[in-house]
Amino acid sequence: TLFELKDKLDKNKIKIKPYEAHLIDLDENIKWLGNKELQRLSKKLKTFEGIKKVAPPKGLSVKLRDYQQFGLDWLMFLREFRFGGILADDMGLGKTIQTLALIMKLKEQNKLKKPILIILPTSLIGNWKVEVEKFTPKLKYLALYGSDRGFKFRDIDKVDIVFTTYSLV
Repeated sequence: TLFELKDKLDKNKIKIKPYEAHLIDLDENIKWLGNKELQRLSKKLKTFEGIKKVAPPKGLSVKLRDYQQFGLDWLMFLREFRFGGILADDMGLGKTIQTLALIMKLKEQNKLKKPILIILPTSLIGNWKVEVEKFTPKLKYLALYGSDRGFKFRDIDKVDIVFTTYSLV
């Protein structure tokens, strides 16, 4: 472990990414002076037994298919461990619903403190609006695009989701 940590040395500080947290599983006799959150993550990774099944949010108006449920479980795992990740499959298999289920779950758990930003092609904004209204009607959204978008910025704190386009970003 010490040799691997030495390779991370930068100006007398060891720089560790969250996905490398397992490297700091040090003997109890060694005093850890670094980031306590990283140390907790290291312990979680050492005792990891698999992705937990998550109950779908109550505010979701559709029953998730098995693979969509696994997608929600995966997204919650990524969030719990503070990892980045990708939810990808063929078109039409429910990535939008899985994402909305995650956002609804976070809202129901009072863990949604700020709006979620979703960046997408302009042509898909209408589809996302329809899906929010149909599958998670308790979620509030704001679409920031078009020539009148400047007036909408003041409403960002009042919504759960902000949609915007690649070109605007």
